[in-house]
This record gives sequence, structure tokens and C-alpha cells, in this order.
Amino acid sequence: MYILDLASFLPEKIVDNRQLSELTGRDADFFLRRTGIQERRRATGGENTNTMAVSAVRALAGLHREWLADVDLIIGCSYTSWDLIGTVAHAVQRECGLTLARAFTLSSACSSVANAMEVAAAFFDSGRSARALIVAADHNSLYSDDSDQRSGHLWGDGAAAMLLSRENMVAAQFEVLDVWTAGLGHVGMGPEGVALRPRDQGLVMPNGKD
Repeated sequence: MYILDLASFLPEKIVDNRQLSELTGRDADFFLRRTGIQERRRATGGENTNTMAVSAVRALAGLHREWLADVDLIIGCSYTSWDLIGTVAHAVQRECGLTLARAFTLSSACSSVANAMEVAAAFFDSGRSARALIVAADHNSLYSDDSDQRSGHLWGDGAAAMLLSRENMVAAQFEVLDVWTAGLGHVGMGPEGVALRPRDQGLVMPNGKD
């Protein structure tokens, strides 16, 4: 399996540590020391998970439109879906005209892209796909609260797209030697470490290490 290229999209709005300092009363350097984050991007206006994903793929199309035309598998990755039926993968397929592709979206929190690569590898190995597009997008600010003292400072918005091929096509690309993932839901607090339950609460991380 080979990575042909990558592209990304970031919203223009920036929330830096100084702004969070004014909101929470903590020193701006606290956030940098704790996380290494100096600023995070935030979606505004009509931007959402699907639109950011489409923008990332269009950036990729600007580099390799001829390669995208042969995509036969689209895997969306998100835990902050804008729509649970019209998912990231389906929005990308429609807006970018990728009519030949299977399309579905998976969610496994922070490891979604690694899991998507594992799924793409399985499709390649079985002969069901030759060219795959992985699109990851999250709209954390739709659900998060900057005043949350535990984790409000962590969340940003953005999207990235990765084009994969079963065969080696060009010299200047990355070969994926192996992809291996494992679920760790049984460790520590497991799924209770971070939660997004839209009916009950926003995006919270009461036990970040777990």
C-alpha cells in the first residue's frame, strides 16, 4: 500500500492561548506547557465537518485530479459528524464527483485514520479496491466549551485527505510497510475517559490520560 499524497483544510478563525487565558483566568503559558498547543482553528459560518472534508479533498484534487478520478473507495473519519446519514464520505463523493467509489464513514476517536488505513489495506489485499481516499474531519468546537477547565483548551477544527494506492505508481511517495491497531477500551477508565453524548452533554474529557 502506498500513500500518493496528502492535503488539508484549516478554518481561518484562530483561538490562541491568550484568548483562553482571558476566559479561564489561567496563565497563557499553562496551555502551552500542558499540551504544546499555541493556537487552534475554529469553524465559522457555514463551515462544518462535511464542508471542511470537501475542501481538503478539493485541495488534493488541485494536485492530482487524474488520480482522484480512479478512486473506488472513500473512507470518512470523524467523531463529530455533521450528519449521521449524509456522512463525510457521502458528502465528499457527491461534491467531488467520485461516482465509482464505495463510501462509508467510521469513528474510533483519535485512531480513526489508523483504523481507516487498516480497512483500506484489507480492501486492497482482497482485490476489492485499487485506489482509496481517506478523509478525516472534526468539528470539535460544535460540541466543546472553551471554559471547561479540564479539556476546553484542547479542541480545534480541521480536515485532511489522504490518497492511497494498492500499486506503486510514482517514485516520490511513501510505502506503508504495515498497519496494526488494537482496541484499548478495557484499560483504565476506557470509554469513560472522554465522551460526546449529544442528548446529555457536549464534548468532555474528565479522564484525559485514560
